[in-house]
Amino acid sequence: MEHVDVVVGAGQAGLATAYALVRHGLKPVVLEASDQPAGSWPPHYDSLALFSPARFSSLPGILFDDGDPDRYPHRDEVVAYLAAYAARLDADIRTGRRVAGVQVGRGGGFVVALQGGGRMSARAVVSASGSFGTPYRPALPGLDQCEGAVLHASEYRSPEAFAGQRVIVMGAGNTAVQIAVELASVAQVTLASRNPVKFAPQHIPGRDMHFWLVRSGVDSAPIGRFLHTPPTQPAFDTGRYRAAVDAAAPDRDPLFTSITGKQVA
Repeated sequence: MEHVDVVVGAGQAGLATAYALVRHGLKPVVLEASDQPAGSWPPHYDSLALFSPARFSSLPGILFDDGDPDRYPHRDEVVAYLAAYAARLDADIRTGRRVAGVQVGRGGGFVVALQGGGRMSARAVVSASGSFGTPYRPALPGLDQCEGAVLHASEYRSPEAFAGQRVIVMGAGNTAVQIAVELASVAQVTLASRNPVKFAPQHIPGRDMHFWLVRSGVDSAPIGRFLHTPPTQPAFDTGRYRAAVDAAAPDRDPLFTSITGKQVA
């Protein structure tokens, strides 16, 4: 049985972890379930971009600053950057390897089981599998009998397929607001959420908010240990999304309570 130090996942967290391990003289094996070391980015919707500028989006050791450092990199740019980052790491990155389970070994360490067969013995295992691999679908009354199309945001790509349709987007975070505003250019769209959208300014006195987070030290402060519940995620905005919602493009309603056929109540 092969004996290694294992990192599960080759997204940004897994690649950054591998970089740190290599810097400390270790030789990690990075196991990635997909066919490329780019984490969850490749299948995201076409218009997705980071909400942090390129100058604040680098992984350790390799800058993400090709071009305007104040731009917000597009999905394809992020995928290309992560692929280039992986290629420059002195780490054994194995794609198409999905971890099925991890158990404590009899003599210490761990045994990593791979989907489809195969096992690896590991002195240490770092889980960097992320939180986007299992989309959450809330069990709303009538959802399973809805006569319309029901998509999760992970299945959305572009607005063209929804032209002229009546669409409801559930949620009030970045993804829901961005998709709803984009769809509103071709369809009649309602943004349905439990609470009104909480917008957070992307720019504060002329600078992106990440500039102030880094300058103040808040960006790296260990405040997470003091939070018993995660804070509500606002929708980061340069003014475009608030203006669209204020103009009812999309309009916003409270979250519906049930679905009957093609209607919501």
